[in-house]
Amino acid sequence: IKNNMHKYSDKFNFLMYKTVESTNTIARKMAINGAESCTVILAEGQTNGYGRNGKYFFSPYGTGIYMSIILNMKKEKKIFKSSLITAAAAVAVSKSIEEISNKDTQIKWVNDIFINDKKVCGILTEGALSFEDGKLDYAVIGIGINVNFPKNGFPKEIDDIASSINAEDNIKDADIENNIDIRNILIAKILENIYEYYFNNAVFYDEYIKRSFLIGKKVSINIDNKDYIVKVLGIDKTFALIIEFQDGKVERIISGTINYRGL
Repeated sequence: IKNNMHKYSDKFNFLMYKTVESTNTIARKMAINGAESCTVILAEGQTNGYGRNGKYFFSPYGTGIYMSIILNMKKEKKIFKSSLITAAAAVAVSKSIEEISNKDTQIKWVNDIFINDKKVCGILTEGALSFEDGKLDYAVIGIGINVNFPKNGFPKEIDDIASSINAEDNIKDADIENNIDIRNILIAKILENIYEYYFNNAVFYDEYIKRSFLIGKKVSINIDNKDYIVKVLGIDKTFALIIEFQDGKVERIISGTINYRGL
């Protein structure tokens, strides 16, 4: 992987595994124990990968990228909100996929990456707040990307919404070894972008907005276990969603689950 990195190859430390329960679980334990920023946990497969609200994330061996990146704000005395971290990771992944595949990507607020209306990547940011000042002590960015098409396809419950970067090429497990470099190059590009956004404060808001495909659409959103039909008016500079309810009320939302299909 470091062979594919240029400017920041000396900034990252990698721990690589064949199969783990979850890279985020490992990374969180390490972060609690004071692991340095830019520690990266990588696995070929996960037995219990998860996304938002504990939802299972399909992580078959050898077909995707499953990694977690530790950011240690406490040691660096750096202020970076969790919403910005997730958005930065989304742009980093989107831009990197586009560079290596020449395929257009879209971001579904706030943390899913789509190609051709199907999800190819999920991002989950987890962290711990300081009791003293309410700021993040550390954050773990979990990134799961479907790179190659699974040998037996996707599970029935996600088959209509999930895809892979190489879906149209129908790359199977037998071809994985020939495509290892594709995954390594993609990992390197993602890490370079995240480093730019987090440490060098590179601007990424416009890149996020141009890839967002919900603005102007009517969607169903679940907020605090209640479903609402709303229109998405925009996304502000803190990456909160600006929505209009059916009664005309406009609100700024920082958390919710969106279903945009069938509306």
